[in-house]
Amino acid sequence: MKLAPVHEFIEYADWCKWRYLCDGRRDFLGGKPAARLSSFLKRAVLKRLSDCACHAMAWPSHTPITRVIDCAAKYLNPAHHGEAILSIGGPLLLHEEEQIAGACASAAECLPNRIAESQLYHASEDTGLLVQAVYLNGDPLDAEILDSFVYEVLKRHNRGSQK
Repeated sequence: MKLAPVHEFIEYADWCKWRYLCDGRRDFLGGKPAARLSSFLKRAVLKRLSDCACHAMAWPSHTPITRVIDCAAKYLNPAHHGEAILSIGGPLLLHEEEQIAGACASAAECLPNRIAESQLYHASEDTGLLVQAVYLNGDPLDAEILDSFVYEVLKRHNRGSQK
């Protein structure tokens, strides 16, 4: 099981900022030199923290946000800014690394997660990735939904290990 890293959205927000700056849709206080310095400092701090955590906890190394976006680009245009592209790209990237299933959890009626869910189901038809979207509204989660998903993941895992 792997959860989306916290730094993913920070990197994505920075990536969007540069897209807006390059498209001329946004000015950055202090201009491009200030934006470059800001991005450099964010990347340096995130890399240092990520390296420390990866080493201490035996996690895989940091994945650049551009790789996550590239994985999702087939199913959602990167010009559509929002967290849906991260919710699509993350599981697809893990699937490339032999992960067999992905799940998205969000608040009920969350539009970005609805977009991600529909595109991940298209991706699952192309890749074989098992996908489950879970919507939370404060009520207890229906255990049958997760049980059936975990059963399918286990069944596929056991089939793969018998090969």
